[in-house]
Amino acid sequence: MKIGVPKEIKTHEYRVGLTPAAVRELVSRGHFVVVQQGAATAIGFADGAYRAAGAAIAPDSSIVRLARVPSYQPVGCRDGQSNTKLPSPYAIGAPR
Repeated sequence: MKIGVPKEIKTHEYRVGLTPAAVRELVSRGHFVVVQQGAATAIGFADGAYRAAGAAIAPDSSIVRLARVPSYQPVGCRDGQSNTKLPSPYAIGAPR
C-alpha cells in the first residue's frame, strides 16, 4: 500500500499522521510511505528522521492522512487516491 503523510494546514495544528517509528513499522511490513517535506518539523521530527525510517520525502502523496478532521471542502484526491483521518468526537452525528 502507498501511504502519504501531509503537513497539516490548519492554523496552530502541529500533529502529524505518523511518527518516524510508525513509518518504520509500516515500511518493515512492505508498505511504501511518502511524507510531505516539513510535515513534522514543528514537533521536532526532521525530514531526515522519516527518511531514516524508510519514507520518501515529497511535496505530494497518494493517500492523505490528517491528524484533524478535514474541512468540509474537498481534499482534492485524484483518481485512485483515498483520504483517511482520525475520528473526532466533534464530527457530525457524534454523541455530545
